[in-house]
Amino acid sequence: MLRIIAVAWICVVVGCGRDEPRFISTLLPTDTTDTLGPYRIETEVYAPNGVYRLLVRVEGDAAGVGFGELPFVAMDETREGGSFYVELPGRPVGTLTRYYLYLADGKRTGGGASVVLPDGAPETLAAFAIVAPAR
Repeated sequence: MLRIIAVAWICVVVGCGRDEPRFISTLLPTDTTDTLGPYRIETEVYAPNGVYRLLVRVEGDAAGVGFGELPFVAMDETREGGSFYVELPGRPVGTLTRYYLYLADGKRTGGGASVVLPDGAPETLAAFAIVAPAR
């Protein structure tokens, strides 16, 4: 009995090899002249306990302050992550869209560890601009 308790205690301390959620690969929009959109973001994620929440937080909600959120749609979801996409709506020339991605694992446990992309978000944000066509 003592041996089982000791093993359980060690598992808690070292995490028994439990991985943290992470973004494996991500395709982000770049500067564009397209004002119609949509601007697609695709990502492949690893979430050891299943994807609980995966969304893009875009600077400037409907009132122009804070962050608005859009959920990702599954393309190929697996028990431990998968491939997802989200499409941002068109924007006028001169718009700088600043955003970050948020992933929380724990679908089977009701929420757990989380990670953002880019690192340091929301203080550090990804961005793309809608620029005027060259003349």
